[in-house]
Amino acid sequence: MRLMVVYVLLVILGEIAAVQLGLYLDSAVPSFSLPIALALFFSVLVVMWPIAVFITERWLMSKDSEAKA
Repeated sequence: MRLMVVYVLLVILGEIAAVQLGLYLDSAVPSFSLPIALALFFSVLVVMWPIAVFITERWLMSKDSEAKA
């Protein structure tokens, strides 16, 4: 459950950054903004999963194992 919460929070933050970058690119280079925005959207979903696993294993799960020992 913790892993999914961390993943959703990271995806929300990543998508906010992707939308902001997409809006900037839309004003700067309108013809390339859609492909770049779509690539960023799907990249965030793929990249944030290993980061969420790392965060969960490193900081959130280690506290449980120390408390049980």
